[in-house]
Amino acid sequence: MCSGAIGRAILVALAVSSTGLATTARAEGADSQRMGASLAGLRGGVSSGGDVGCDPDRTVIEAGANAERVHQRLTDVVSACTRVIKRRGASYEAGLALRIRALAYFRLGEPDHSVADDSAALNTDMGRARGEAAHILQDRALAYVMLNDNVNAVADYTAVLEKGGAVNHVDEARILQNRGVAYQRLGKTDEAVADFKAAVRLNPQNSQNAELLIELAIADDRSHETDAAIADYSAVLAQKPSEIRAWLGRAYAERDKGDQVAAQSDARQAVMLDPTSAPAHRLLAELTIASGHAAAAVEESERALKADPKNAAALKFRADAALASGDRDTAIADYGQAIALDPKLVSSFNNRGVAYLGKSDYAHAVADFTTVIGLDASQVSAWTNRGLAREAMGDDAGAASDFDRSLQLDPKNLESLRHRAFLEQRKGLHAAAADDYGRAVALDPMDEDSMRGKGFAELSLKQYDAAIADLSAAVELNASDGPAYGFRAIAYAAVNKNKLALADLDASKRLEAKAQHP
Repeated sequence: MCSGAIGRAILVALAVSSTGLATTARAEGADSQRMGASLAGLRGGVSSGGDVGCDPDRTVIEAGANAERVHQRLTDVVSACTRVIKRRGASYEAGLALRIRALAYFRLGEPDHSVADDSAALNTDMGRARGEAAHILQDRALAYVMLNDNVNAVADYTAVLEKGGAVNHVDEARILQNRGVAYQRLGKTDEAVADFKAAVRLNPQNSQNAELLIELAIADDRSHETDAAIADYSAVLAQKPSEIRAWLGRAYAERDKGDQVAAQSDARQAVMLDPTSAPAHRLLAELTIASGHAAAAVEESERALKADPKNAAALKFRADAALASGDRDTAIADYGQAIALDPKLVSSFNNRGVAYLGKSDYAHAVADFTTVIGLDASQVSAWTNRGLAREAMGDDAGAASDFDRSLQLDPKNLESLRHRAFLEQRKGLHAAAADDYGRAVALDPMDEDSMRGKGFAELSLKQYDAAIADLSAAVELNASDGPAYGFRAIAYAAVNKNKLALADLDASKRLEAKAQHP
C-alpha cells in the first residue's frame, strides 16, 4: 500500500472540503455536492493487490451516469477500505481509509455510517492531529445535518470553532453560517441570528451573502423582528434586485407590520419578475382582499391557480374573496376543494364555518368549527363562532361553555363577552350579565349594545340610578335605540320620575312603529 499517495489524496480532499458550503435551508443538497467533490479528490492510494481500491474518483468516472454502476462501484470502495481498516488498526493510514469510507457512505446516502466512520477516524492517529480533527468534525456535522440531528451538528461546529479549527476568517464565516442553519432548524432563532451576523461581519464580500441575508431575514421574521427583517431583505435586493424571494419576504414582513401599500408594491414586483409565481399571486390575493377589492382578489387567486392548480392556499384565498363579496355558496365550494387538498388547513374549515353561519346552516357551521378546535384548540374565533352557532340552535349550555373557553384564551373578546352576558341575562344571572357587559363597555365605550345590555341588567337588579345612567349613554350613542328608551322608561317610573317615564315610553313606541313600517 502506498501511504504517500493516500496522504496526498486525503489532503486534496480535505482542501476541497474546506471550501464554502450552502447557507440556506437547501444546505443538504449543496453540502452533498461538496462532499461529492471531496470524494472525487481522493485519487489512488489505498488498494490491496488486484482488488478494487479506495479510489472513488476513478470508480465514479468509469461508471459514468449509470446510477446502478455508481452505486456498485462506491460499494466496492467501501469494501476495499474496510479491508484496509481491519489491517491497520488505529494507525494514520486506517484513519485515512475511514475518512474515505465515510465520504463514500455519504455519497451513497448513508449518513449514519458516515457519522460512525468519522467518529472512528477521530480515535486514530490521524484524528488526533489538530488540523485533521477539525476537518473530520466538519464533515461529521454535515452527516448529522443529513440525519436531521441538528443538536450534534451544532456541537461539532462549535467544537471546531472552540479548537481554532478554522483555516482563516473566510473558513470561520462558513462554519458560522452552517451552524446558524442548524440552530435555525432547532428553533433557536437568537443563536442563528447571532451566527449569521457574525458570518457577514467576517466575510462581507462573500458572494453567498445574499443567501445568508435571506436566512437572517427569515430568522428575524420568526422572532417578530419585522423592521430588522425588512432591512435584511432590502440589503439582499441592493445586491441582487432580481431575487424574487427577497421581494416576497419583504412583502410579507411589510404586511405583518401593517404597511399594506408597500406590501402590495413588493408583491407586484415579485409577479413582474415571475408572472407564474403562485406564492406571489397568493399574497397579492390576500392583500387585495384586505384592501376590500374582492373582485381583484378573485383574479389574483385565479392566476395563482393557473400556476399551481392544486394549490390549497390559492383556493382558500379565492374562497375568501367570494365570502367577502357575499357569495357564500361559491366560498363554501372553494373551501371544500381547498380542504380536500389540505385537510389540515385550519383557516379553510374556520372560514367555511363562517360562510355556513351566514347562511344559518348552524349544524354544518358547528361541525366545521369543531374540526378547527380539534386541529388547533387555541383558535379563539372557532370557540366564539361555535358558541354563536350553538346559541342560534338553542343550545345555551353548549354556547356558554364555548364563550367561557374563548374568554379564557382571550379575556378581551368582545363578541364572547356580549353573548355570554346575553345568555346570563336569559338565565336570570343579572349580576354576572352586568359584569360581562361592563367589561365589554370598558373595552369599547362606543359599544351601544353592551351599554344597553348593562343598563337592562342593572334595571333587573333594581339598580335604577345606574340603569338610567347607562341607558342614557346608550341613547346618546344611538338616538334611535327604541329598546333603550323603553327600559329607561321603566327605570324612571321606578324612581317616580313619571313625566320622563312617559316621554321615554312615547319615544319607544314611535321608534318601534317606525322600525316596523320604515
